[in-house]
Amino acid sequence: MSGLNQVLCALTRIVKELVDRPLEVSVMATGNDFVIDVHPDDLGKIIGRRGATIRAIRVWVAACGGKLKQPLRVQLVGDRRSA
Repeated sequence: MSGLNQVLCALTRIVKELVDRPLEVSVMATGNDFVIDVHPDDLGKIIGRRGATIRAIRVWVAACGGKLKQPLRVQLVGDRRSA
C-alpha cells in the first residue's frame, strides 16, 4: 500500500470516528488534495471549537505530506443533500 493510500485510509478512519453519521462520510484523494465530504449536521464535529479539529487534521496531513515529500492539503465539504 502506497504512502498516500495509507494517509487516505487513516484520515477516513479518523473522520468516521468523529461524526454521528459515519456511513455518510466520503474522503477522496484528488492529486495532492484530500476532500472530506460529510453530512451537514456533522460539519461542526469536524470543524471543532474555533476550528481546532480541522486545523489538527490539516496539520497531521501536512506532516504526512512532509514525510512523503509531497505537499498534501485537506478540503472540507458539507454534503448538500437534505437532512
